[in-house]
Amino acid sequence: MSSALNALVLVPDFFKGAKMEFSWYAEDLSEESKALKEAFVQTAMDFLAFVPALRDVVGEGRGRWGGVDAWGAYGLCWGGKVVALSSGPNTPFSASGQVHPGRLATTDATQITIPHIVLASDGEDATTVREYRDVLVGAGKPGVVDTYVGMHHGWMGARANLKDEVNLKEYERGYNQLAQFFAKHL
Repeated sequence: MSSALNALVLVPDFFKGAKMEFSWYAEDLSEESKALKEAFVQTAMDFLAFVPALRDVVGEGRGRWGGVDAWGAYGLCWGGKVVALSSGPNTPFSASGQVHPGRLATTDATQITIPHIVLASDGEDATTVREYRDVLVGAGKPGVVDTYVGMHHGWMGARANLKDEVNLKEYERGYNQLAQFFAKHL
C-alpha cells in the first residue's frame, strides 16, 4: 500500500503488546489460561472503546507529519469493525475500508459518511454483505462492496496462504483494489 500510493502507512498497536496466544486455541485449557483468554476477548470485543484510539492516531500523525493532507484507514477482520465504527460523522478520515471484516453489521454501514470499501470473503454472512452493498453502493454513492468468491476469512491477512496460486492471485488483486480505491478517494 505504501509504495502503490506513495503514502505513509501506520499500523498502530491497540492492544499495547498483548495478543491472543496460540496456546489458547487448545481444547484443554487451564483455568488460568481460560481466564486470560476470556479477559483478552472481552477487551477486544468492546469495539467502540477502540474508536477514540484510532482517531487519536490521526491527531498524533498530524502533529508529526503536517504535510499529510488526507487520511485513510482500513482494517482486516477485527480492525475492519473498528474502522467502520470510526467512519461516521466527524471522522478524521477521507476514505476507509474493511477486508474480510469481523462482526459485519448493517447498522454500521448506515452510519458511514465517507467513501468506504468492503472486500468480503466467503466467510462473511452473504445477507449482511448484500445489505452493506445496498447502503454503500449505487448512484451517487462512492462505496465499493465486493465478495472474493472462493476466498476464506483471513485471505489477505494472517491466514493468507501465499504458496497457494489462487490465494496469492486474490491477495494481490485485493491489495491492488484497495490501493486503487484509496488513490481515488484520498
